[in-house]
Amino acid sequence: MVMENGYSQGADKKSHVGNVNLDDYQPNDPVPSSKASIRPGPIQHGTPLMPYIPRSPSPPNHPEDGGST
Repeated sequence: MVMENGYSQGADKKSHVGNVNLDDYQPNDPVPSSKASIRPGPIQHGTPLMPYIPRSPSPPNHPEDGGST
């Protein structure tokens, strides 16, 4: 362990484990304002998050061995 100012870092970290201040945390999440809500309709700018990509048609099936003569 590295010693700084007569104390080791490992011992210093362990001494502050139980010293947690929860005053900075809100008890619940705030409700978003109406300005931040999601509105239906097309996106007016930029690239869509999930653009429509049509599936390509499957390739034709291979003829079976011994096909019609």
